[in-house]
Amino acid sequence: MVHWQRNFSQLAALANGPIEDVPRMLREADAVTIRDPPREVQIFLDHFKWLVKQMKILIAHVRDL
Repeated sequence: MVHWQRNFSQLAALANGPIEDVPRMLREADAVTIRDPPREVQIFLDHFKWLVKQMKILIAHVRDL
């Protein structure tokens, strides 16, 4: 049991970095004004916006449990 608790704690610590960093980094990248960015860059940013939104929904749902 201790083994699983330790592994879960390590996984949670690893996941917390992106949960905090990704939204901040996305806001910073989105704030940069680039005239006519390449289509692939815009798709990437839009996908990350969608992922951040899904993460927020999931976190809110888990907190409500």
